[in-house]
Amino acid sequence: MIHRNLILNSFLLALFLLGLIYSYFIRVDISNIKVVKSDHAKVNFTINSKIEQTIKLHVGTKDELNSLYCEKQKNNFTYYRGYDHKQQEEVSLKLKKGLNHCQLKTARITSFLPILKQKISFSDFLFLFVFFILPFFHLLFTLFITLLNKIWNKKYV
Repeated sequence: MIHRNLILNSFLLALFLLGLIYSYFIRVDISNIKVVKSDHAKVNFTINSKIEQTIKLHVGTKDELNSLYCEKQKNNFTYYRGYDHKQQEEVSLKLKKGLNHCQLKTARITSFLPILKQKISFSDFLFLFVFFILPFFHLLFTLFITLLNKIWNKKYV
């Protein structure tokens, strides 16, 4: 019984570590967000990716979005206007490994910085759930039950 639990806990710990490694590699860093004023409002930013991947980027601005270029490739999206006059989009971007230089253009000149966040796809979320969250909670629950058993045995022996 102890041998079986040791093998199961070792397997779950290995899954947990794989989940940590996977989450490290799919995460991107968005930095150097700067407004450049010209005919249209332009915002330059960089995305640092640890691997070559396609991500979903959530973009929120105060004005209508016109275009989004990443590494001189135009990314297409369908524009939706929000009820509170904030514009939000979800754009798929193909990223190369390393720094990716991007430019966002809006309809009018603005001094507000856009909100730029990475959205996790359903398949990534499912993978992280199976390889990270389930083993974490199983190991946490096992530790909790073991602790309760030790307290119970000391009190009522």
